[in-house]
Amino acid sequence: MRHTAPTILLLVLASLCTAADQARINELVLQLGADEPAKREQAQSALSRVGAPAREALERAAMSTDAEIVTRARTLLGIIDARFVTLDYVRRTYLIGEPIPVHWVFRNITDETLKLSMGSDLSGRWRASKFTIRATDVRGRPLEDPLPPELRNRGGNSDSPKLAPGEQYTVTLDLARYIRFDRAGTYQVTISHDLGWKKDERTPPTATLSLRIAEPTPAQAALVIERVKQLPAEPQNKPGKRGRVKRDFRLLGHPLYLPLIKSDAIAGDVDAIAGLAGIQTLSSTQTLLDILFSQAAEDAAVRQACWDALTKPTRFPDSPKTKPGPTWDATFTPRLRELAIRWSRLNDVDSLAHAGTIIKAHGTKDDLPILFDIMTRIVALDTPNTFDDTRIYQFNRHLEKLLRATETLYKRGAKRPTDPKTDGELMTVIRDGWRSTSLRTKDWPTHFERGLTHPHPLVQYVSLNYVPRKLKEQFRPPIANLIN
Repeated sequence: MRHTAPTILLLVLASLCTAADQARINELVLQLGADEPAKREQAQSALSRVGAPAREALERAAMSTDAEIVTRARTLLGIIDARFVTLDYVRRTYLIGEPIPVHWVFRNITDETLKLSMGSDLSGRWRASKFTIRATDVRGRPLEDPLPPELRNRGGNSDSPKLAPGEQYTVTLDLARYIRFDRAGTYQVTISHDLGWKKDERTPPTATLSLRIAEPTPAQAALVIERVKQLPAEPQNKPGKRGRVKRDFRLLGHPLYLPLIKSDAIAGDVDAIAGLAGIQTLSSTQTLLDILFSQAAEDAAVRQACWDALTKPTRFPDSPKTKPGPTWDATFTPRLRELAIRWSRLNDVDSLAHAGTIIKAHGTKDDLPILFDIMTRIVALDTPNTFDDTRIYQFNRHLEKLLRATETLYKRGAKRPTDPKTDGELMTVIRDGWRSTSLRTKDWPTHFERGLTHPHPLVQYVSLNYVPRKLKEQFRPPIANLIN
């Protein structure tokens, strides 16, 4: 059975109240501040029944000097505005790991055109970030957000519809993208969106629903996986219309799914590997490392999927001194270092950059030459001999992270290069001299000019990032040539 709030009844009620005597509404508003509690409650109850026609008077009352009137007026405005939104959903009970589709429906119940600012909440991203969705258990304890903070609010397409009286706007949400339902229980969920409304003008509506989450049996878990496979790979949503949630194995999230997807993941199925990403356990981390040392990892897409699973959020500590989290064991670290050495020999820019990230986290002073070699390989892989803003930016982004990684190894006792032989050493020497004049040798100006006049545009670009503040005359001609 489909559950919806009685929107039509509310609209009819509002239309019947539009003929109410305005003087009576004003009288009820004043009664909100009456001395007798019973009269205050009576007035609040009556104004709640009046609904939208009382909004204008309540907005004025919300700016009153009487604290009691202000409090009750704001409460009533919230009740009235909540009638703008209904939630449409198929059922109230779901299994852990299932998608939880809910259609958020905004209907303009006023007699004027309303403009909504939905923000960057359309398809193409992990979720609509302008919605605020919270859940609490029966004890009032909040549930966690499944998305790492660094991946939230990452932009997207925007929409600012104008709704005539009676028109509606729908957004299809997957609650599993906002709340980590990882244990059975009953939960109270609140969904709100500011709609671009100013708080002092109109209260953004908040809708609530109660959900029951159950732990699946092995047979039910297998069915959940099959249902997820049937979902579209990308969201099929149009602005303001009902859509479908998309396929995402990361949302499985519970250890009971691990044995069901492990064999597919080891075989190189990227969807199954994404499922491992959502299962934050030592066993899933072990499986990811096993895949990276298997034949399946010869595929760059498999390597990238495993890397995403290991780093979003990051499972391994960012330094040897950092205490491991619940998804990492110290016995994994030697395998991770071995992986970095393997990847440092590949002709794949992303894998080379990932190797540098591992070395920064767990490398020793003896690993500095590996970083130099990685940077030199990245320059060699960038074959075009002309500037291209997009391409240069992508490669330079990797090089900047690697150059910062050298600083970490210096702190662990690595010796700075002074006579650069490779492109990686050259870019490092240039950056070191830019960071501090005390790190410049007598040959540093020669090295810097060598970077500016290098035959490869990527090295030129990196060198331009580290132009000394006090620019010597000898550097002006090559810089002018590059800029022009």
